Amino acid sequence: MPCPLCRKEFTIPDDGLSGTQRNFLVEKLLHARKLSVGEEASRVLCDIHKGEEIKVFCLECKLAICVRCFIKSHKTHDCSDIEEVSGGLRKQAESDADKATELLKKTGEVLVRFETERNDLINHLAGIEGDSSRQVDRCYSA
Repeated sequence: MPCPLCRKEFTIPDDGLSGTQRNFLVEKLLHARKLSVGEEASRVLCDIHKGEEIKVFCLECKLAICVRCFIKSHKTHDCSDIEEVSGGLRKQAESDADKATELLKKTGEVLVRFETERNDLINHLAGIEGDSSRQVDRCYSA
């Protein structure tokens, strides 16, 4: 399935989605969208400019930044409001999770079918081996 951020194809690990590599950027964006108990958006602060709230996402650098970071280092970059970006990424992540769940279900169904076909093949080969042994025994006893 495609990565929700970079769209690069990856395989779901044997232990399911819990075994996938964590994307700290997406986690930080999703955290920025969480609502506090008082229905106010939780504040995620800039690591560089202490006390400054993250409000911008630099699409070129793939960074969540504060307004001061934007002015200082990203004003010529393609940037967007963090709320818009995180909402879009959340929808994409939910869609990808649904797709992954469906693929996991289909994979389970295919594995069951392969196991049945494997067992059928083993039984068929055992039957051929038995027939061959009987034919050899007849040739030597005649």
